[in-house]
Amino acid sequence: MTSVRYFINDNIRANRVLLVDSDSTNLGEHSKYVALEKARSKGLDLVLMSKSDQGTPTCKMMDYGKFKYDQSKKENKKKPPAMKEIIFHMRTSEHDLETKTKKVQGLLDKKHKVKFGIYLKGRERIFRNEARVILENSLSAFSGKAKHDGVKESDRLVFVMLSPV
Repeated sequence: MTSVRYFINDNIRANRVLLVDSDSTNLGEHSKYVALEKARSKGLDLVLMSKSDQGTPTCKMMDYGKFKYDQSKKENKKKPPAMKEIIFHMRTSEHDLETKTKKVQGLLDKKHKVKFGIYLKGRERIFRNEARVILENSLSAFSGKAKHDGVKESDRLVFVMLSPV
């Protein structure tokens, strides 16, 4: 998350600023103290929007708290859908497996990527092939809703990465 630091009110160092009203009306060049007084009389903050090496910096009168809130909302909308994990054991019953596949389908409908797999505990690691078969049988429930690159294996996990179509 990239956060831009804005200088507000007394933290503005420039002596003269180009003042812009809250409705984006250019009010001209003023001294920092006159601009601050105008902003405070309206119950607003004076926020340095752009620094300029040659000319005067631009300051805008606005409610800074509301501005920061709106910026954080925009940042949250930019986040990609999260990766979700649904992991179960080989001993999981058929009904519980159906419940987990419904949960995965709901996550895929919400455009999340899902890591769907079987955790092999202790001596269960011997039965990797059976775990692979169970996982491949449950993948038929996601046909048309998700795409995958095939079943993958790690030390204790047999899994598949599902991406929404």
